[in-house]
Order: sequence, then C-alpha cells, then structure tokens
Amino acid sequence: MKRFAKIFTLITFVAMSQLMTSCLKMDIGDDTITAYNMTLNYDSVYVMLDDTIRLSPVFDPDSVTNKEMFWWSDADSIVYSDGNDLIAVAEGMTFVRGRSVQHRMEDSCYIYVMPRWEVSPYDYPFEIVVYADVKIGGETPSEDILIGAFKGAEFRGIGKWKEFAGKKYLEIRAYSLYDEVHDGKSEKINFLYYDKKNLRVQRFKQSISFDSETHGTISNLFELSIP
Repeated sequence: MKRFAKIFTLITFVAMSQLMTSCLKMDIGDDTITAYNMTLNYDSVYVMLDDTIRLSPVFDPDSVTNKEMFWWSDADSIVYSDGNDLIAVAEGMTFVRGRSVQHRMEDSCYIYVMPRWEVSPYDYPFEIVVYADVKIGGETPSEDILIGAFKGAEFRGIGKWKEFAGKKYLEIRAYSLYDEVHDGKSEKINFLYYDKKNLRVQRFKQSISFDSETHGTISNLFELSIP
C-alpha cells in the first residue's frame, strides 16, 4: 500500500510539473514576440536647420513586442538625439545610429542638414518671376513640396502655389546680383524640390539664365518637371 502511495505521489508530481512547465511556456510564448531583423525606414535623409525628425525602425516580424530604440549621432554638434527625436542644430552631414533594446540590433542613416530656404530680396538688385507648371512623376505635387531657385548651392527664391480659373501653378520669385541686360553677364538659376514628408531633395532638369524677364505666363506656363 505504501509503495502504491509513493508511485501515485510520483506520478502526480510529474504530471503537475509538466502542466506548470506547459503553462509557463504558453505565457512566455504568447506574450513575447521576438524580432529576427531590424532596419531603419531610411538610409539617407535631408532636413533643414532647426528641424526635428523621427526615424522609424522596421522589425521582422512587424508584430514584435518590444520596439524601443536607443539613438545616437556621430556628430552631436550637427544632429543630436533627445529620446526618439533627432534635432538638426548645424549645417553638415552625420551618421545617426539606432539600436533596438531587444537583441541590440543596429542600423544607421545619413542625415544631411541644409540651411533653411530663406532669402532677403533687399540683398539683391535684380528679380525675375517664373510662372511654372510643375510635374513630378507626371503629377502635380502637393503643397507639402517646397520648390526653390538656386545659384549653385546658394538659395535665391522660393515658389508659392497659386490658382487661376481652376488651374494650379507655381510662382517663383528669384533674385540675383547680376543681370544680362544691365551687366552683360548673368547667373544660372537651377530649381530644386524638397519633399518634407519623405525627407528628400531632387533637382529639376530645367534651368534659366538670369535676364530680369518674366518666364512663362498664366496661359503659357514654364515647364518644371522630373520624370
């Protein structure tokens, strides 16, 4: 009888141990989803001075439980991290690195910090106006897109969206130190766009020489396009 009791106690103990182990595994497995890979949503971005941005980690699988990140910059004098915020404090370029709390996986992103697209018309004696039909990928861009006029890397004017008789167009006023008519020489003006949502910059294929003329009209707009 005692032997039977011992055997029964042993069987009960083993069964209870297996049940507890099973329950423990279920709790851990159901509540914790482990990531196998992590990348950042951008490998390079453009931001303007004084802007604050956030980069996003992309986990595999996306349903990972812990998505917390640590951030740091190779040059805090250009971009520094404040929690999940990345703040541009000086012009230049730096690497920003992100490390996941779970499994300490890392990825990095180049950040290019541009000067703000601002100009004082009073610093330049000459002005041109461009009335433009803008197409990016065959579509009229949203008003989140900034379009600027540049002489080399120097910002010379910003475009403003306007509408006439249901037609949307861009008015760009650009400024110059020289004029073809008055000085016998001119500056070449290029056009760039800045996508604030996707943090990228691209140049339009068209350019003009500064001649103090109006380029395009409301009925015959100057074409600015990127395929």
